[in-house]
Amino acid sequence: MARSIRSFSVTQDHLALDDILRLSELGLMGRVQANSKVFYVNPSASASNARGFPYEAPVNTIAKALALCTSGQGDFVLIQPTPGTNITEYDVSVAKGSVTIASLADPTAGMCVIKPTTDPTTSVMALTAAADNVMLKNLILYGSGDGGNDKLCLNVIGGANNVTIDNCYFIYGSAGITTSNVASCQSWVIKNCRFIDMSTHGVQGYFKWGIIKDNLLQNTDNSAWSAGGILVLDNTTTADSDGCMIVDNTIMAGVTAVMATGISVAANCLGVGIVNNMLGGLATKPVQVADGIATEGGNSIIHNFSNDVGADASTGEYEAVEDKVIGET
Repeated sequence: MARSIRSFSVTQDHLALDDILRLSELGLMGRVQANSKVFYVNPSASASNARGFPYEAPVNTIAKALALCTSGQGDFVLIQPTPGTNITEYDVSVAKGSVTIASLADPTAGMCVIKPTTDPTTSVMALTAAADNVMLKNLILYGSGDGGNDKLCLNVIGGANNVTIDNCYFIYGSAGITTSNVASCQSWVIKNCRFIDMSTHGVQGYFKWGIIKDNLLQNTDNSAWSAGGILVLDNTTTADSDGCMIVDNTIMAGVTAVMATGISVAANCLGVGIVNNMLGGLATKPVQVADGIATEGGNSIIHNFSNDVGADASTGEYEAVEDKVIGET
């Protein structure tokens, strides 16, 4: 006997059993709130679909699904696997808190690709200051549309806090993730992501008390990754990266065109930890931390390894980067 997809609920009035099972498979049940709703997206869906639920009636754009979400309610935008069909949106603005945007397919399957057919104006996706507690999971964001001009994959245009980026791919952008200097983006977690063939940085910005861990930053196509892998900043007034932990990342040029610096920490940052990262194929330094600033203190470089320091390329064996505390007061 067939059962209705929306006939069963467990405490959450707006979640069907099928929704709960999908969220559970993605490891997202911990983000469910009392009034959470799930909205589905499929770029091949009819443009006339307006509700975004159940699974058989998705809307055709992420922007439409976001418009259906209620800020702070813990809503979910779930993107259905779309083999052979890219999502062609760009400049998608996430301006609501506690929203999760996730693909139902792991990015290794290549079945949820957000790739514009034209170059984005600024970025593929943007988070505003209202996007606190947002999570992005399993997404593939191409920063270059068919026009071939690199733009930002994810642009943070306000001080969004408590954001989690998990298991996402950022490909062919001017930068993978970048934040403005308006305000610190506090308590971010960027983990298990891949940053491939950026033209400047993989991650750059103001990540106060953030965690950047278990990511792969890789140059594969012989075009210049002109700046470096991870850059954390401090503008001395409204935005900083104090207390940010950069842990267990692998940053590799991998081809003739090298990155400049693997991990860079700007002047005036306090208490940044750089621990157990693997770095190679770099033009200048694997790790570079500004020194000699009176207000600087306690930036630690511990147990990092590199096989290549600019012109001093080794035979491929990894050597320890010097352990030290910089700007200790």
